[in-house]
Amino acid sequence: TIFIFNHPESALQYFEEKGDTLFQVPIDYHHSRKWKKRIWVDEVSGKAYTSFHKKWGEEIHQIHLEDGQLGPGIPLKRAFVKQQKVRNGYLYFLYHNPYNGDRNRQLHKIRIE
Repeated sequence: TIFIFNHPESALQYFEEKGDTLFQVPIDYHHSRKWKKRIWVDEVSGKAYTSFHKKWGEEIHQIHLEDGQLGPGIPLKRAFVKQQKVRNGYLYFLYHNPYNGDRNRQLHKIRIE
């Protein structure tokens, strides 16, 4: 089964490998002006995630593939986060704090499941 996030049609669409449509579920998270227009799929667990701008960072949400709804938010209280990747229930990212004078980015990981 292949799934496609079809944001112009506000649908999460499922297809057979041959291309035949199986079904689709509605999605609406992408209408938020705070949506960061990113989706990560954890290749180990098969879960999908997205994020939204917050006052001092961002918030990560699981996208439930069964119904297109978002799970509870996980706050990431850091600005200037780069190169986010999801694997095996963890979010990995590079971060540097420009306020302490350190220009080197460090690899961080947080549990998101």
